[in-house]
Amino acid sequence: MMNDFNHIRNQLNKPSFQPRSGRWVTLPELKSEDDFTDDDVVPDRPQTSDMSFSTIIQQVNKKGISKKSKRDRIVKKSVLLADRVGI
Repeated sequence: MMNDFNHIRNQLNKPSFQPRSGRWVTLPELKSEDDFTDDDVVPDRPQTSDMSFSTIIQQVNKKGISKKSKRDRIVKKSVLLADRVGI
C-alpha cells in the first residue's frame, strides 16, 4: 500500500529514511560501579570553616536590608535611571 509520502518520494527518486547513529543522539556506554578505579574517587573534605558569617557576607558583597520604604527606594532608582538615560 502506497501513501502520499511514499508516492512523492518515488516521484522524486529519493531513498527511504535510514536512521543513523551519531554522537549527538546515541548515548555513550554507561559505566557500572565496578568499572571505576580508586583513582577516580575524590576524597571528601570537611565543610568546617574558620570564617565568621559576617566575613563571608562581606566577601560576596551581600547588601544589607534597606531601612527605607519601598516607595523611597523606587523613587531613588527612578531618578538614577532617568539620569543615566538623560531625561
